[in-house]
Amino acid sequence: MFIRQQKDASDGTSGKAAQKRRRRSFQQLWKETFAKAEEAKSHQHFAHTDDQAFNTLLKFLGENYFKVIVRENFQGATWKTRYKHPTPPRNLQELYYDKNLIVGMRFNILTQVLILDIDRESLYHPANDEAEYRRLLGVLEDMGLVGVEVVQSSFSEGIHLYIPLPKPIPSWLAAHALYVVLSFAGFRIVKGHLEIFPNRKGFSPETIINYNGIRLPLQPGTGSYVLDSLTLAPLHSNLNLFVKHLKHHAQRQDMVAFRQVMRGAYDDFGVSSRGFVKGRNGSAADWHNDLLVRLSQGWTGDAQTNDLVFDAVKEAYVFQHLDGEELVQRTATYMRSLPGYKQYCGHQHNLEQRVRDWLKSTKNLGYYPYTGEYRIREGSHYGNTVALASVAGYEDGRKHNRANAARVKESRSRLAQVEKMIRKGIREKRLTEIPETISGLMDWISAIGKEKLGKGFSKVFLQKCKKSIEQLRRFAVKTLAKIAAENARLAKEKAAVKTPKSPLGELVLAFFDKKAKPRKAQTSVERGCTGIQDNNEGVGASQILDGEVARLSRQELVKLYRDSRTVLRYTGRVATTLVEVLFSKSTSSKFQCRSIEPGDLVWVTDEIHSLRDYEDGIVCVKKVNEPLGERWLSSIFVQFDKLVPV
Repeated sequence: MFIRQQKDASDGTSGKAAQKRRRRSFQQLWKETFAKAEEAKSHQHFAHTDDQAFNTLLKFLGENYFKVIVRENFQGATWKTRYKHPTPPRNLQELYYDKNLIVGMRFNILTQVLILDIDRESLYHPANDEAEYRRLLGVLEDMGLVGVEVVQSSFSEGIHLYIPLPKPIPSWLAAHALYVVLSFAGFRIVKGHLEIFPNRKGFSPETIINYNGIRLPLQPGTGSYVLDSLTLAPLHSNLNLFVKHLKHHAQRQDMVAFRQVMRGAYDDFGVSSRGFVKGRNGSAADWHNDLLVRLSQGWTGDAQTNDLVFDAVKEAYVFQHLDGEELVQRTATYMRSLPGYKQYCGHQHNLEQRVRDWLKSTKNLGYYPYTGEYRIREGSHYGNTVALASVAGYEDGRKHNRANAARVKESRSRLAQVEKMIRKGIREKRLTEIPETISGLMDWISAIGKEKLGKGFSKVFLQKCKKSIEQLRRFAVKTLAKIAAENARLAKEKAAVKTPKSPLGELVLAFFDKKAKPRKAQTSVERGCTGIQDNNEGVGASQILDGEVARLSRQELVKLYRDSRTVLRYTGRVATTLVEVLFSKSTSSKFQCRSIEPGDLVWVTDEIHSLRDYEDGIVCVKKVNEPLGERWLSSIFVQFDKLVPV
């Protein structure tokens, strides 16, 4: 660790440029990376595909559509880079599902997934050495990366370990941390054994150096499958299920711990041009002086104890050659003498235990008492510091403001309540419109919060929650459009249902012809009857003369009403039973309870209640105007004596 500074920097710089880049702190580099990514994204506008799983996969990989790599799907084919123009998501999707091609992507400045590539002939492939494979998973878990999805990359039976993250992080910092930790753990990071994606790429002021590309997973016809992480048994090749598992694993990762790993790897360790991990600082004296400068300022705010104790333990163990309880007691005494201890130290009650924990982590990192000679560390597990990194902070290095966090949490809770009110109002059709612009929607939400909850929202807060508000707006627009379409459909169906008024004289005439009635009676009956044109419509008023009706038996009258579909008015009590109903939006019928009430217009159907339906006086009827959106396939039983012509 303590060797003279070499010309080769871990990011490819050299000389004065390299020294200038090293002077940037971890937090500065983090912020610069996100600023560059935001600027680059503002100039790129690519339409997504209709496959949400594919869109999510591209998001995990960083959505870098420049210099996509492609090769033909046969053994020995070489990868080619598409230099001339970017490959937007929809074109990338076409290449992805082309069984004659294999497509890959290069990582972007930010990434939301880390990938380890282990070839079939590698020493770390579980088929060759299961113990080494499990040790690799253990090292990742020590770093806080506990969620891993294993994929067979191709028919060659190599495997890719996908490590999804809940949020994007700088690709170079993540690659550097993985390289340092795995190298200290004794893994050879070389092609053919173990590769890291995104890789630790170099830096050149003259040209842009791209990250290495990796093939997309689960492409059809490539032999890519999701495997069990321990037994390596093939599970599936479903992209939707794969993305769902990535989201699940992403929430399991300990990002505060992994941030500590990235910060420690960036601050204290570099990699030589030949791939050897070395101390970041050029000489032991300079590094010792840097530690003392940081410690001399003491505490200047909350959540600084772990950083200061770590530096103090490194100074005592490496340069003062202290160890054990002697180091614990002397370091604790020294820490209590630093400025700001009483005002800001939150571990005054267990300071000695904090020192013991960091002493163990320091040894696991590979630090050793310095005697003036450089020696190679052996068997270090850098990730063991994760379990002891209890600094309360964000993934980007900012310190945690508890009071402000409480206010933000309370505001987000109120915003969630307001959004729930709006969604409920739209579903219940109490809200029929919303403001058209995002700015207007924010003002409207603030007004609702002030009216319903007694407190509105600031513009700054709502801008931070813009993504949630945009989701609410999309929901409102989509739901209101559905409601409007449904209302239009119901209105159209209602307009199509008419009260039938067509004559049924011919049907009644034919009936009396069979009964050999006088022609004059037929003409008198014909004058007051109405009929229908289709199965969903009944006839209107049937003004049969009292004398003619009196001559018909119940059986003849039922037959007349049934054949002519005469409209009748029901005058009995409410009749209720199960009816087979076919809805307009469904292809299968359901049995549901329906009823006929006094005054409803009905007609007698062809269904027969029993073999004695004419004798017991029970007939089957349906409503003339059935409820909108449904059609009755069966009827309701009522007494025939309770039916009178309209």
